[in-house]
Amino acid sequence: MLRSKTSRRAQYSMEFVIFFAILSIAFSVWLFVYSGLIEDAFVTREKRAISDLGMAVQANIVTASNAHTGYYSSALTIPGTAGASQFGIRNTENVFVVSLIKDGQVKEETSYNIPYTIGVLKKGVNGLRNVNGVVLAGDVWISPVNYTLCKQAPSGCSSIASEIRTQCCAATGGPVLADPGLHICC
Repeated sequence: MLRSKTSRRAQYSMEFVIFFAILSIAFSVWLFVYSGLIEDAFVTREKRAISDLGMAVQANIVTASNAHTGYYSSALTIPGTAGASQFGIRNTENVFVVSLIKDGQVKEETSYNIPYTIGVLKKGVNGLRNVNGVVLAGDVWISPVNYTLCKQAPSGCSSIASEIRTQCCAATGGPVLADPGLHICC
């Protein structure tokens, strides 16, 4: 009888160890799969935040472009982060680009077509103006009168006053494209 109690205890102990090992393996597999799902959800959330930001900027610029001459809005605020993600922005005359940054490196870029825009968008509050269908972003300002003079200036620019030339050119630190294909810096 003593031997049979000992063998039962040993059997129970062995069953417990085997059961615990199987549960440990199952838990490890579940943890591995679950961490992958969490990572996928986090990446999807980052991409959605970047996409929402890009579409909001695009919508604001389209609204400014479609508005009347003289329209001004300071409603475009670009946050420092999108959700929990770091990002960078840049724009050219017809494209707005949002870059997802991880570990100090650009991981993904998304481009958005925008109407013809002069100026640089930045994080924070951005003013948008419409001057004859051209969107002026940030601190760029050309009055409608000066815009017309700049647009009509001959390539030599000798026919416009120097203060208007300065307003046309100094705002962006380089050539101002008052009209697609028309360079107005002297």
